[in-house]
Amino acid sequence: MIMLSNPTDRHISLQDLAALPTPKGRTRTHYPLPHIDVANTIRRGIMDRLSTWEIDPADVESDYVVSGENAERMFALFTFKSKTGINSCVAGKNAHDMRFPMVVAGGKSMSVCTNLDLFPAVQSKRKHTKHIIDQYRDIIHMGLDAASGTWKAQDARYQAWRDAPLGAQQVDHLLMSSMREGVIPPSKLANAYNQYQTPEFAEYGSGTAWTAHNAVTHVLRGSNPHHLARKTTALGSIIDAILDPVVEPQSEILWDVEPTAL
Repeated sequence: MIMLSNPTDRHISLQDLAALPTPKGRTRTHYPLPHIDVANTIRRGIMDRLSTWEIDPADVESDYVVSGENAERMFALFTFKSKTGINSCVAGKNAHDMRFPMVVAGGKSMSVCTNLDLFPAVQSKRKHTKHIIDQYRDIIHMGLDAASGTWKAQDARYQAWRDAPLGAQQVDHLLMSSMREGVIPPSKLANAYNQYQTPEFAEYGSGTAWTAHNAVTHVLRGSNPHHLARKTTALGSIIDAILDPVVEPQSEILWDVEPTAL
């Protein structure tokens, strides 16, 4: 669900979103897009790709929020699980008041907040100039395709973690590195280690890098979502470095696409 951070924020149905008016541009070069057009293009783009992503349409959940006295800003969030069981998201945002460009973003477990924070793995965006009217659909589809590539790479990464047993020294190094880099506070080290030794859920696996990843993220539950996204990224880099110190750790932030040629 999208986090509300302003008094004017409110959840809204797709039907009510369609009823909102689109204002005229604020300047000669400002061309606002209808919120419903952005939300529907993202929604339909997702539905068109579900068979390729191997996701059941019934497993897709959506949330829409508008912000501002006159609903000047819109946020949309679509959540589902990838075929390997990883929570994945697509988010979009659009503004009539020139606060930010139109954006479509994809990620693993993404934080979306009406204070304009997004923590995606990939995003495609476009300013509200005259070209956006004809090109926003292509930009949205470009973002969805880039997100699809990210999820494939991430699924492969997670499978590698599942297949990688950790020795006692590697586990100690992972936990201590997580503490030194601010992923986990010292007060939760023992809890994370206990969760690694005796996982609460079977899907955490046993004695692998995947187990360690889940042990740390398990004890971070309830953390500030903005901080959690960054901590999860840092944790992934620590695990990659332990498994293959010769290879530069993979970043969770893979693309930021803004087509300047359009």
